[in-house]
Amino acid sequence: MSKAYHNTTAHFNAYFIAKENIRMVEEAIESSHQNNYDEILGVYFDIDSSTIDGVRDKLDDAIVKGSLPIQRHENSNWVYPSYYLIGKARYYGGDFVNAIETFRFIYRNGEEDDIRQKALVGLMRSYIDYDEHANAMSVADYLRKENLSRANEVSFLLTKAYLFQRRENYEKMLENLSQAADLERNKKAKARYFFILGQLHQQMGHDNQAYGYYRKCLKSNPDYELSFYAKLNLAQVTRLEQTAGLKKIRKYFERLLKDQKNKEFVDRIYYEMANFELKNNNEEQAVQYFKSAIRASVSNPRQKGLAFLRLGELYYEHRRNYELAQAYYDSAV
Repeated sequence: MSKAYHNTTAHFNAYFIAKENIRMVEEAIESSHQNNYDEILGVYFDIDSSTIDGVRDKLDDAIVKGSLPIQRHENSNWVYPSYYLIGKARYYGGDFVNAIETFRFIYRNGEEDDIRQKALVGLMRSYIDYDEHANAMSVADYLRKENLSRANEVSFLLTKAYLFQRRENYEKMLENLSQAADLERNKKAKARYFFILGQLHQQMGHDNQAYGYYRKCLKSNPDYELSFYAKLNLAQVTRLEQTAGLKKIRKYFERLLKDQKNKEFVDRIYYEMANFELKNNNEEQAVQYFKSAIRASVSNPRQKGLAFLRLGELYYEHRRNYELAQAYYDSAV
């Protein structure tokens, strides 16, 4: 009866509130994140310091509430899960030293395999962000020998992919992320992983594989922005030599321009149309589309800067018009 009381009280009071606080912090991190589709998307969403400042009270409360089951219900099953929430709160707050110590404590003392494995994944990710990659690899070597649950296996593979992304080892990143995507059950997350795998293959020059992953992304019902960029990237990796094929892609771009839902992406569409024409040795048309991208760009300075940069490169490298090249480079800056 005593254990049942402590389990119930610990779980549905302090632990529940601490877990809700962490969930709200993770939602804030995701909602404030802005994807840069000109680079390979991150395995995890960037943790912005201004976002964390806005939810600092949630993190502090998660630590306070997470401490209650440890102090008041030490014979319950929620002691080490509470430590785990404290470790996550410290990690999201940038307190990597104490996060590492918390996760190590769970690993050394936890009795259940599931929570020990979760703590090891948390420890690995903390080491990565603390720039102790050798220690992160040591944890990975240990975890590889564990009999992981499906959820912990996904988290482990994603964290390994994250490590290799930080180290710019894109082949290893691709290997681990593809395994994680196959095991992932959340469709929204799966769509993002498929998109990143498409980007990785595209960067490596594997256009056929990139095409396949962008199609998988679209079939996973992604949000509108991710769907839009997956469609754009499909056009980038489509290799067409015949005139009919070229016309098909050009009509596809025209349909994207006419779609009112793409109003905020018009500058990006023109930018990709320009790249497509360059790919097909139609430089004059590419220049016109880059200029259209600049005119259409209202609220996306990064996109506008990229269009100025590409024009600078064209006038410098291809046309040897250094005066115009200088002007476009200056605008990019």
